[in-house]
Amino acid sequence: MRADEIRSAKDIPCVLADPEGLGSVVDGFMEMFDREVFDCIIASGQYSGVIAGVIASKMGRGVIAADRDGNLCSKVLKQGWRTVLFTDVLTDGQAELGLIKMIEDAGCKVLRIGFIAEDASFNARKSKVLKGYPFEAVADI
Repeated sequence: MRADEIRSAKDIPCVLADPEGLGSVVDGFMEMFDREVFDCIIASGQYSGVIAGVIASKMGRGVIAADRDGNLCSKVLKQGWRTVLFTDVLTDGQAELGLIKMIEDAGCKVLRIGFIAEDASFNARKSKVLKGYPFEAVADI
């Protein structure tokens, strides 16, 4: 199963379990972020941490993982860092806004957000809840 075959959040573990599927998600993220100059990837979500680790290794960057509740150990963030945020599925964008606030409160900047999948039924794009934070998803569900 490849990234373009994701139809629901339940498909994500199946895609990541398949080497070709994992590669398709990694390639999708690499295309999103290959032109960004950043210091660190911040991963939030059960599956995005896997992807973030692979990409960080390929790009020579570090990864900071948010916990299950979206909390972040801000002690590891360095003032002035430019970051990108990876997360599993975009729904209404509220969880990402909370995490962005923590990142910015630590003196860092969020350049972009990458999602494994976007659930358009929540209308996050239309509501512009993430206005000012460019984002993309590898798959639409």
